[in-house]
Amino acid sequence: IPHPQAVRIERDGLSAVIVDYPSFPERGVVEGFYGPPWTHQDRVDILRFEGAHGMNVYYYAPKDDPYHRKLWRDAYPPEAQQRLNELVDAASGNFVDFCFAISPGLSMAYSSELDFQVLTNKLASVGKLGVSCFALFLDDVPQDLQDPQDQAQFETLAQAHVYLTNKLYKYLKQQSGVNRLTVTPTTYTNEWGNRHYLRELGASVDP
Repeated sequence: IPHPQAVRIERDGLSAVIVDYPSFPERGVVEGFYGPPWTHQDRVDILRFEGAHGMNVYYYAPKDDPYHRKLWRDAYPPEAQQRLNELVDAASGNFVDFCFAISPGLSMAYSSELDFQVLTNKLASVGKLGVSCFALFLDDVPQDLQDPQDQAQFETLAQAHVYLTNKLYKYLKQQSGVNRLTVTPTTYTNEWGNRHYLRELGASVDP
């Protein structure tokens, strides 16, 4: 059992105050793995598990949800939207932040106003379910700019990702002060990408 952060004996000598809190603010699960996916009930169960064990965040990025990655432009159909709503409610009931992740990098033109509008429309539709935590997943995408418009506007992939990240963060904050954004960069392992990308991204994104 970890030691508490502080123990204070009261002046009467008969009582003590024990102060405890987690050593880091986010404690949870990222469902973003490859391989056999969880069922809907598995996801509900993991949210209950998190609540029972002092965890406070769940990042929804399952590879079997086509509307997270491959079909990121498309709105959720009613049945899928209902399942998502059930997960958001289960998270809330267990004091867990449901963080919706979207992965548009396989086909998005980072400089395109139209693509940005499609992205924000998608996040707004999820936000109506009570979601205020969003994640932009830029992992496992091409390491070079693909779109001619992007190639003309940006010198590097990092520059494009800085542009998109800052623009999306500003948009989310304009919609609601409680909205927040987490980003997974393209380079997340020594096996993929390069550290120059990380340095450029880290130096230029909104703190």
